[in-house]
Amino acid sequence: MVSLKLQKQLAASVLKCGRGKPTKIHSRSRACRMKGAKKKGCHSRYGTAGPRRLTSTCIMKVKGNVFKNKCVLMESIHKSKAEKAREKTPSDQFEAKRAKNKASRERKFARREERLPQGPGEKAPAPAAP
Repeated sequence: MVSLKLQKQLAASVLKCGRGKPTKIHSRSRACRMKGAKKKGCHSRYGTAGPRRLTSTCIMKVKGNVFKNKCVLMESIHKSKAEKAREKTPSDQFEAKRAKNKASRERKFARREERLPQGPGEKAPAPAAP
């Protein structure tokens, strides 16, 4: 078989067509940044956000060959997220209850302050009708 490489080159130079695109040259800083990201394990899926501490610890464990396969990794992630949610829920409920009690206590004191200046046996004067 005859190689047509030279003929293709000549035809491309005469017709000014068929030239390949020039390869993209990345800057050295970007290459270094990508290398560092790859080393950490976050080079793929650029821009996806996850819980930072959980993600980084899982990545290091994956690199350290802790998880047998992806299924085990996903299971551990779900377990840790559920545990964090369980810890968070009671504290939120406690804070809501505390705020509600504080508001009711303030309302109670406000009502008491309204009644005290009048005296125990006296009734409040009816507001004048316009």
